[in-house]
Amino acid sequence: MEESIDDPKENQLSIPMEMVQWWEKKRIIYNAILILFTSLILYSLWDYTGPTLTKYEAIFQAVWIVIFGNISYTIGWAGGILRHHYFRNNALPIEGRWILFGLGSLFSIISINFYFVFALDVLFAD
Repeated sequence: MEESIDDPKENQLSIPMEMVQWWEKKRIIYNAILILFTSLILYSLWDYTGPTLTKYEAIFQAVWIVIFGNISYTIGWAGGILRHHYFRNNALPIEGRWILFGLGSLFSIISINFYFVFALDVLFAD
């Protein structure tokens, strides 16, 4: 009977919860980075976007970028949980999480730049 109480499978819930908590504590940092770079890119490209976008449209586009960025951010901890579920291994070490966090943030910044440059045809605005 005691074996079922101390079953190692019961401890499996703690690793996914710990992963989610680690990632969610970093979401504020991620949002600060995302909002900062979205604002900087939009401001630096305003001479090109000004004729094609109103201020309200630019704010609307920036809000959608932040929303999409947060949806994408969830992939970080969701991927860790799936990795743990299918491979039954320990949680990704902290160093690995920071590397994923840094790469994901860099990817977001590059995606924002491409969005404003290519999707809005900033380079070819009259």
